[in-house]
Amino acid sequence: MNEDMIDLVSSESATGEERCYTVEQVATLTAVSVTLVRRLVALNVIEAEQDQLPAREITRLTQILRLRRDLSVNWIGAQMVLDMSQEIARLKALLQAYESHSARNNFEK
Repeated sequence: MNEDMIDLVSSESATGEERCYTVEQVATLTAVSVTLVRRLVALNVIEAEQDQLPAREITRLTQILRLRRDLSVNWIGAQMVLDMSQEIARLKALLQAYESHSARNNFEK
């Protein structure tokens, strides 16, 4: 996916809602087949609603494709890697917020 496509995918609509793309558009943007995109939706590796995928799922798909290419991870394994990575990021953010709150409380004492 080239940088122009990334800008297109990352932009939001004028109403502030996340932009959605058809399965065909996603296949074109990511240089994979429509069949593969539909298969990954069926496996719940990426999410779609009525053949529309939000921009965040295109980002997710490109990450999955990179994991598969670079590490030879299968589709479900790539999904698990991304899910765990997101959970780790969420937990790190919670820990940082807790530590920040704790440090402020200790400073005030």
